Amino acid sequence: ESHGTGTQAGDPREALSIGEVFADAREKPLYVGSIKTNIGHLEGASGLAGVMKAMLSVERGKILPNMHFDTPNPKIDFAALKIQVPTETIEWNPENGIRRASINSFGFGGANSHVVLENYSSVRPGVVVEDKFAVSPSKRPFLLPLSSHSETGGKLLQKSLAEYMNKYPDTRVQDLAHTYSTRRSLHRFRSFAIGSDLQTMRDAATTLGPLASWKQAGNSPRLGFVFSGHGAQ
Repeated sequence: ESHGTGTQAGDPREALSIGEVFADAREKPLYVGSIKTNIGHLEGASGLAGVMKAMLSVERGKILPNMHFDTPNPKIDFAALKIQVPTETIEWNPENGIRRASINSFGFGGANSHVVLENYSSVRPGVVVEDKFAVSPSKRPFLLPLSSHSETGGKLLQKSLAEYMNKYPDTRVQDLAHTYSTRRSLHRFRSFAIGSDLQTMRDAATTLGPLASWKQAGNSPRLGFVFSGHGAQ
């Protein structure tokens, strides 16, 4: 996922660096694109848009096409650099099972960012020997904190969470609770679900009890400013 602003000076230099660094030893061409062909330049959020596109491609196993790519830049030797711009959706099923994408984002003031993403393969943990006096994890209740920017978004989260648990019935409820407790941002609208196994947790998350209805937290809003540069500023 390139920065790809379409400039006469920037694009050839970026394509050259991508080809020399990532594609030189490849047998098949490296697919290169930019979400700017779809939604334009978001300036301060352009890098984030590229990350979101790459995440979806890695997750869904599809390389997305670029719009309006009719005449290649004559300053870029695509064949020699072993890079290719996709113009239609390509199924992404590598032989080794690893889907890996990288994202370029360059700031007008000289900031250079590069992010590498890779698909995750769940590894089932080994059996843990429990103390005979301890509460069995299979019977212990776990708290699943839920949060969203709005109550509507929260209900969509409930739906997607239930779909995930239906799709992956081997998911350990303690792993799910840990991820939602320590790896997700806490937003203004909040709820929760409690369950000791995947079935009870799914039921609790699908149909919230009276005490778990969505409520807005009383935190004061915080302001943030983005200095995007270019003409907008």
